[in-house]
Amino acid sequence: MALQKPQKEYLVNMDKKAVSPEIMVVLLAFIIVAIILLTFSGQLTSLFKEDADIETCRLSVLAQSQTKLFGKSIVPLDCPRRNLKIFENKVEINGKKSKKYEFNKLTADEVNHIAAEEMRLCWYKMAEGNRNIFEQSYLFETKSNTCVICSEIQFDDKLKGQYFDGLLDYLKSKKIPKLDKTYFDYLIRSQSDFYLLFLPYGQYNPWFYGTTGKVSESKFDTNQKYLIYFLAFKPPWLAEKVGAITSAYYLGLGKEDKRNTECDIQIN
Repeated sequence: MALQKPQKEYLVNMDKKAVSPEIMVVLLAFIIVAIILLTFSGQLTSLFKEDADIETCRLSVLAQSQTKLFGKSIVPLDCPRRNLKIFENKVEINGKKSKKYEFNKLTADEVNHIAAEEMRLCWYKMAEGNRNIFEQSYLFETKSNTCVICSEIQFDDKLKGQYFDGLLDYLKSKKIPKLDKTYFDYLIRSQSDFYLLFLPYGQYNPWFYGTTGKVSESKFDTNQKYLIYFLAFKPPWLAEKVGAITSAYYLGLGKEDKRNTECDIQIN
């Protein structure tokens, strides 16, 4: 019995501490934080899920580039298309209202912002043209332009007959959030050396053999559907290995017929 007495005193002391003002303040703070998190958790989860496909694709790109052997890889790309539909006051991505693009009334600036961001996301998830992705033939190849469609953009029927222009000016003037460079500077990165018969060719011609050389749209016609795609010129593995010619990567934006003309092989 004598051994139980200190235990009872200890429990009494613990009870007294549990109701102390300091503990009550801490508990109150936790309750307030929990209420705030519960209030916004739905929005945060929605935003995370909305762009989760971007990181999934990028990881598969990095994995494929690290596992290529003689131009082949056992790792497939996991890069599903993003289907965007633009309305007068919202954007739907894959059928769900986007938290990323929110506005009250659609303007040219909003359309250009959507296009610029989707181009940035495309270039980002495809490792910005810095990784050797896509399979190659070993020695001979007749079809070498391989494409991944990142985003499909179309407009609601109520917007038909309208035009939105100024994309190039937007890319050159607007800086990417949290990145001290414009969309244009981010997307225009020159290719690494592109060789033709062992001679450097086109490295510093950014709108020719540069990343945005395939972005030729000056305005958006709401009657049309537009595709943002990543295009790779892939020479035979052996030719690239000996330095005769190298892979080159582009970012494209255009209507479906433009993509069909430029892409020999389509991944998705």
